[in-house]
Amino acid sequence: LRLPQDMLEMVSVTKDDVLYDLGCADGRLCVQCAKTCGVRCIGYELKPEEVLTAQEAVRREGLEHLVEIKQGDLMEVDLTPATVIALCLTPWAINLLQDRLLESVERGARVASYLWPVDMLAKYQTGTGKWNNMYFYSKKIIIQ
Repeated sequence: LRLPQDMLEMVSVTKDDVLYDLGCADGRLCVQCAKTCGVRCIGYELKPEEVLTAQEAVRREGLEHLVEIKQGDLMEVDLTPATVIALCLTPWAINLLQDRLLESVERGARVASYLWPVDMLAKYQTGTGKWNNMYFYSKKIIIQ
């Protein structure tokens, strides 16, 4: 599973981070990141069937102490505890979250978006992943 590994490397995820996965689907990113580096992960998903699938994956791997999967509206999620935010969302959903993502980056969080860029974060883009389908943003390193 390369996607989580690429993301972990590009945003330098450590066990001291708190990773929020917005649009976590079946929870594979949270599970892989928790297994790989012991990071605390909170996944958010709107679809109830995906939430159940993700929660079962967390139980199966014995990662309940590191991973929590929640069902809910992403517009109501408090992003302030997150030090890393992973997105697997449609451009429409990303557009709705842009202001909140900008606030998160400006306070020091790192953002990784799968498939679609976050236009409002363009000045903070620090790179792209393999095949140009990952976009990374951080205030620590700004490429002009």
